[in-house]
Amino acid sequence: MSTPQQIAEAILDVIGNKKKNNRDVFFYSVGTTFINTTTDIAYLGIDFFDTENRGRNQQERIRMFARMKRGVTKFDLTKIIEIIIDEYTYRLSEDQLSTVLAKKAGEKVGGYITKTVLITEVASLFTSKFLTNLVFGAGLSSVFSAGSSVSRAIYSSEELRNRFPSIYNRLRMSGDLDLFFFLVEAQTKPFLQAIELKNRNPAAWNEVFELVNKGLQ
Repeated sequence: MSTPQQIAEAILDVIGNKKKNNRDVFFYSVGTTFINTTTDIAYLGIDFFDTENRGRNQQERIRMFARMKRGVTKFDLTKIIEIIIDEYTYRLSEDQLSTVLAKKAGEKVGGYITKTVLITEVASLFTSKFLTNLVFGAGLSSVFSAGSSVSRAIYSSEELRNRFPSIYNRLRMSGDLDLFFFLVEAQTKPFLQAIELKNRNPAAWNEVFELVNKGLQ
């Protein structure tokens, strides 16, 4: 498990705290043909030998192919990122949310602002910084032409359902977006790790926030 320091550094990296060169941007590209082939093949192997869940996986394939008729766009991936970051900011305290906005505005946020407004503002801030550093490739639907990518999509969705049911439900209700979660899984990982930390070790969660807030520009 990553330390609070590692999680905070990863969050600062993906929300664009520092300017990236062309090489960095390349490796932060999303939904291009540069999908991790080794990982995809590994999931295909798991799928092949997972006889216990064969029926479930077949139903998920049907759901995937039905969803693919509508295609997958950068707007779909943006929605996934927005939901995950919204879930992260929802868990911040009102004082923490105010601290982030005060730093952005250069002044203390007034007490009349409700927590709902604070969550919306901070989520918007983090999301905009995040998306600035991602490159959405053309032809996103083509990544599913290989069966291995379909297997990876199914198992990533299932893992998300088991570990983060609220996020899974929101993504699925937003148009079966849980099936495309794997396309941004690596980039959103630190936010998910932080959410897990909140449930298991609140002190470490607060440490992550302090480190992220300190590193924000």
